[in-house]
Amino acid sequence: MSATTWLRVSLGTILVLVLVAGLLYLYTERISHADSEAAGISADLLPVGTEYGGLVLEQHVEVGDTVAAGDVLLTIDSSQLEDELASQVQILEAQYEADLAVAEMEAQGPEPSASPAPEPPVLPEVTRQWQVVAAANGTVADIPIAQGGYVGSGGIVAEMFAAESLFVDATFRVDGDDLPAISEGAAAVITLPDDTTLDGSVETIRFAQDELGTVMVLEVASSELEAMDPAGAATPGTPVHATVEISPSGPLADLRRAADSAIAGIGQ
Repeated sequence: MSATTWLRVSLGTILVLVLVAGLLYLYTERISHADSEAAGISADLLPVGTEYGGLVLEQHVEVGDTVAAGDVLLTIDSSQLEDELASQVQILEAQYEADLAVAEMEAQGPEPSASPAPEPPVLPEVTRQWQVVAAANGTVADIPIAQGGYVGSGGIVAEMFAAESLFVDATFRVDGDDLPAISEGAAAVITLPDDTTLDGSVETIRFAQDELGTVMVLEVASSELEAMDPAGAATPGTPVHATVEISPSGPLADLRRAADSAIAGIGQ
């Protein structure tokens, strides 16, 4: 074999090996990630109830408003509140009158007491207006009873998305006994409807059954998503796409890890 022929064969062999290695790398790149069958944005939902029932007199916020703990959401006109406050006033006044009578008896007895007279009680203002306030920071998600409606004692008057609680629920199909090698803490990428991508990680994993079989349901957390307002592309209930890193096994996985190490070494 001439030197020229040998060189051509060698170069051809090298090119074939490089091509095969590249294809193997691309293949392992593809199988190193799993795409969600379905995914959507979720958030911690906080129900807001009222201690007193009555007519919704005034609505101070709208759906989508951002509120802080202590902000007034609704004002309720409540005869129940009025009756309870009036009863408290009667009890306090009666107790004060009884204390005065005892003090007068002690002052007029054979051994007069030097005890000071009882102080008048601080009476609550008797009102019909009860203000429902936010118990935590968040965004108003729903106001089921509008201004002018009636709500019973203990009823739910609003729902809020808790601040910084957005996450993604992602479903992955399980084919028979072939479980995707996904673990808690695995890296994930969330793609919003406007094609914005957010980095995240798998927080929890659970299994569920549907009409087609078994699915893995992952809760994917993302600090970038948590920092967003629950509106627009980040509104809870919005469908998204999730890609999660899996841990391949076998000889191809070993080759992929060796290639990754070699590439990392070249970059140093």
